[in-house]
Amino acid sequence: MIGDLAERDPHYRMGGVPGVDRGFAPLRLAWIEAGDPGLVEVLASMEHIRRRTTEEIAKRRESPRDDLLTYLATARVDGELLDDETIQQITITVIA
Repeated sequence: MIGDLAERDPHYRMGGVPGVDRGFAPLRLAWIEAGDPGLVEVLASMEHIRRRTTEEIAKRRESPRDDLLTYLATARVDGELLDDETIQQITITVIA
């Protein structure tokens, strides 16, 4: 039991660190547990994460929270907001 919790718990905790919905944690854990799920499954998972992150970025710009994703979604460089792709890359790096 402790081994199962110790193995799974960090994946659930990390899902919330960047402010991304904790619904990502089971997807991330399933991906890790699959070992080598194959290119099609990996690409499908990445597309799902990209879509969900894009949705979350829009939500944070509309209704800011006190989290990393809101910080990234509202950050400006030379007066311009970071583009969604840059935020997605940062978010994936943080939760990966």
